[in-house]
Parts: sequence; structure tokens; C-alpha cells
Amino acid sequence: MSAVEMLVDERGDLLRAAVRSESGTVDLSLWRDDRCRATFRLDATDAARLAHLLVTALAERHDPPAA
Repeated sequence: MSAVEMLVDERGDLLRAAVRSESGTVDLSLWRDDRCRATFRLDATDAARLAHLLVTALAERHDPPAA
């Protein structure tokens, strides 16, 4: 595994994103308490599309920082 990021929302649910370099995939899993509730595996192309969507949408929503 290359990298893991965990994010908690306002309800206390956790999203775990794990980049798996050996398979070239990204695994997303949703956790509540200590139980995994759902998983979704993205291949590298789909993960890049998702990243592009998020970056583009957030960039359009926020003003760039002042230089």
C-alpha cells in the first residue's frame, strides 16, 4: 500500500482511501464505529477522473489565494 487517508464527517462516519500501488487501484471504504459498511475499488483511470472532478469543482468554487 502506498498511501492511506482517513476522513471523518460530522456524523462520525469515516471514509478510508487507500492507494494500492501493487495493483494500481484506489480502495474507498466507509466505516461506522469499527465496522466496514461498504467498499468501492477504482482503477487508476477512474481514480484520476474522480481527482480531476474534485480539484476542478473546488477550484471553481474558491478564489485563488492572494499572491
